[in-house]
Amino acid sequence: MEPRVDYQLNDTNTVTLRYGFIRGDIKGAGIGGFNLISSGYHAHYVIQTAQFIETSVHGSTVNETRFQSYHNSLQMLADTGGPSVQVLGSFTGGGSLVGQHFDTQTNFELQNNTTSVRGAHTWRFGVRARYVMDDNTSPQNFNGTFTFSGGLAPVLNAAQQPLAALEQIDSIERYRRTVVFQQLG
Repeated sequence: MEPRVDYQLNDTNTVTLRYGFIRGDIKGAGIGGFNLISSGYHAHYVIQTAQFIETSVHGSTVNETRFQSYHNSLQMLADTGGPSVQVLGSFTGGGSLVGQHFDTQTNFELQNNTTSVRGAHTWRFGVRARYVMDDNTSPQNFNGTFTFSGGLAPVLNAAQQPLAALEQIDSIERYRRTVVFQQLG
């Protein structure tokens, strides 16, 4: 949504007002591919822009004053807390790595430009002032990550007891063994 209003104050002055508003709400972001539902998060953002432009014409001189305010707010909230579990080449589950992420940016800009034509010459001069605020909290991976990869491991017998020999296992087998050993205590 971006309405705009142009208004002529008199023969030499015009005013333009604009307002822009964008809102997004994404539930289940970060899910898909190797990422399970438990690693998803909720993303919500709002972007607002307000502009004011005043233009005055005096003979061969044009003066333009512009003011703009821009505000961008983003929140990402984990659907599930706790540590993340990454089984390389298989899946990522457990809690979301996002945590509770907040990012707010606000920008203000004021400009004044004058253009004047004198004979064969055009003169343009002006000034611009900017102010930027940024507030950001991003505790990504604050709850930690357990990563399972392949490698050498003891050969197990049918009762899941280790034998003296070693074998090459993949990441999903290492994860399976971890779950089984936790259940066995």
